[in-house]
Amino acid sequence: MSTSSGSGSRRNRLNLTLPSSAIQSSDNYSTTHKKSEEPVTNAELNKSSDSLQESLQRNGTSKAASLSDKLDDNNNLTNSSQPVKTSQQTSIYRPSAHHSHPVHRRIPPPLTDLRLSPKKTHTPSNDNLFGSRGDRNNEHRYSNRISTGPVDVAEVLKQLAIQDLDDNQRRRLSAFVADKQKIGELHPEDFEKLNELGKGNGGVVSRVRHTTTGLIMAKKNIHLEIKPIVKTQIIRELQVLHDCNSPYIVGYYGAFFADGDISLCMEYMDGGSLDIVLLHAGRLPEPIVAKILYSVIRGLVYLREVLHIIHRDVKPSNILVNRTGDVKLCDFGVSGQLIDSLANSFVGTRSYMAPERLTGEQYNTLSDVWSLGLSLVELATGRYPIPAIEDEKVYLSAFSSQRDVNLEQHLEAAKEGKPLPAVNSPSSGPMAIFELLSYIVDQPPPRLPKFCFSDDFIDLVDSCLRRPASDRPSLENLLKHRFVVTAAGACPSGNVQRQSTVIDIRQTGGIVDSNQCEDPINIGRYLSSVLPSVTNDDGSNQNSF
Repeated sequence: MSTSSGSGSRRNRLNLTLPSSAIQSSDNYSTTHKKSEEPVTNAELNKSSDSLQESLQRNGTSKAASLSDKLDDNNNLTNSSQPVKTSQQTSIYRPSAHHSHPVHRRIPPPLTDLRLSPKKTHTPSNDNLFGSRGDRNNEHRYSNRISTGPVDVAEVLKQLAIQDLDDNQRRRLSAFVADKQKIGELHPEDFEKLNELGKGNGGVVSRVRHTTTGLIMAKKNIHLEIKPIVKTQIIRELQVLHDCNSPYIVGYYGAFFADGDISLCMEYMDGGSLDIVLLHAGRLPEPIVAKILYSVIRGLVYLREVLHIIHRDVKPSNILVNRTGDVKLCDFGVSGQLIDSLANSFVGTRSYMAPERLTGEQYNTLSDVWSLGLSLVELATGRYPIPAIEDEKVYLSAFSSQRDVNLEQHLEAAKEGKPLPAVNSPSSGPMAIFELLSYIVDQPPPRLPKFCFSDDFIDLVDSCLRRPASDRPSLENLLKHRFVVTAAGACPSGNVQRQSTVIDIRQTGGIVDSNQCEDPINIGRYLSSVLPSVTNDDGSNQNSF
């Protein structure tokens, strides 16, 4: 916060700098995406910023800083700084969903620098980093190869033994670790590309088969023009992902550099990311949102308690699902160098960042809670919640005017896997980047209408989107919230096979019989119904739970 000269009013300052030129991204990879957005030039950004500033000053209510103030603020920050991406651009399955322009923003150091007690990772020796596998065809092409190397299985199994997991989760994770052990060190010549999942400024994500083991993976290739020493540092920072073994975090096989590209090999999630799910589902029914929320919170708790980091980029495109009902986080900021290298090329038309991050203040896990709150609104309405809907009549495009009808519809759609219409709000197009970020900093957060959702869900979302970060609930308190406990079942299972009391959202006081063996609200069954069938390699379809 700073005091403006002359007027005496206080205003929030966005922590932004502009690059010398704008770079247009590649085309949107998805032909089913709802909108194609035009790239924005620096001239348009300046014009947008000036127009916004003049408009706010005319009304006498401006908190937004001028462009020169934003530039000056960068010189006032302490500590080292990292540019950070601000949009829906880097899901493992969606590297860039929009045309974009680069905006360099300087923030406090990445939270990986603020670990409470950094874990000792298993950094391979230089021989392992640069070692070869013997003579192969075209082996000289990969002389610059750097790999994370094999996993320490004993350490992983020790970690699994102390986690609060059910039998299914423990069995699946143990099988995943066994597969990693079979793979050993990754090499670029060991992959067969099956199909492309997405592409953009961030690179290309493909579904691939590891030819030696037959395992199907998602491989994300990112081209980076960086020095060899930086490559080595990125790989070593990514080593911590081998310590990440949770049913709520996407599995990591390893990474390697070859021919100027870094390739990250991850667990393949056949449901994709939640922004892709929304394209088919319209909006998600409240009980499904509740169970997704439970898994996301558990994932965030794991990152903080085990890896001692925060996610920093919670949004629908970074939440992956599969048809067995697993919900997993991806693309959390474990490598400061990789974030640094990518941030110069990325920015988009959406931001889920908390206000305190945009103004350059110190932040912690409570900033992830804000991002989670915005994501919940988007999942429940089918639209990015900025700018907020002021006229509640707009919701009638997707909801009934009667609350009981809406709550019943939530339950029916969750149980039977029915798509629901998204909220259709009139819009003149995406907001300019300064306008968007100023809105997040200065304007009231979005709210859900009472006639569309349960009281518990509305209360949870409102608590996540409180402006002072200190007023937001902790991750532990979110897990104890009535909406999570009743609707999500509070069960440590990725697909929550325990009986749910989600019928409580109808406020009838009814409880589902806990003696029944099948959960009436099942994420896997829901996704199998709303998502298109997947064609397997043998030509058969995969669309049943």
